[in-house]
Amino acid sequence: MGTRSDFDLLRILSHQLEKLGLGKAFHYKTPAAVFEEIRKAVPGYNVHPAGLLTGGAEPRRSSSPGMAMSLTTSPFN
Repeated sequence: MGTRSDFDLLRILSHQLEKLGLGKAFHYKTPAAVFEEIRKAVPGYNVHPAGLLTGGAEPRRSSSPGMAMSLTTSPFN
């Protein structure tokens, strides 16, 4: 059987809970598929995955004192 990832354990748990009538199982095959669904549904998550890996989605303070925090853009956009 081997080891299982956290994602696999959550997937298995969701199916077991559905059998007990406690919600619906999710049928995503990969964590990337889950992120893509969130990215489509939540405007704040509309960041290319490569931007996450390079730190392009981190809030950065502007060099101007009166400016609010903003998201930087990734070179991969």
